[in-house]
Amino acid sequence: MYGDLKEFTISRDTYSALVEVEFAFICSGTATLEASLIGTPFILNYIANKLDYFIAKKIVKLKYIGLANIFFEKMQKDIVNKKEIHQEYIQEEVTVDNLLNGYKTINKEEFLNNSQILRDYLKHGSSKMVASII
Repeated sequence: MYGDLKEFTISRDTYSALVEVEFAFICSGTATLEASLIGTPFILNYIANKLDYFIAKKIVKLKYIGLANIFFEKMQKDIVNKKEIHQEYIQEEVTVDNLLNGYKTINKEEFLNNSQILRDYLKHGSSKMVASII
């Protein structure tokens, strides 16, 4: 129905894989920042334990869970129509249709431009800036 999934490879060597691939499906917040800084287009997808997710939603008041999106949103503090650097599908949103559609419709040029903006932003005074954002 969705094609041959044998074409996909699961890698545990994040950096090498992100340098080599043209696109990634990522389930870790830290890896999203790595992919953004490297310039590899991707979609964050994450399914947590339902109780953990429920508790986290009540306690943590962030629009995004991926570090790249968190930073990107914070650096656009004066912009009304803030953009995300990448799509995020969480819990029930993680479906084959959503992931496939995200892969097919990603604007790679816009991703690369935003990725460069994020790199430039984090390059200057990173540790203090990151601490203040978080």
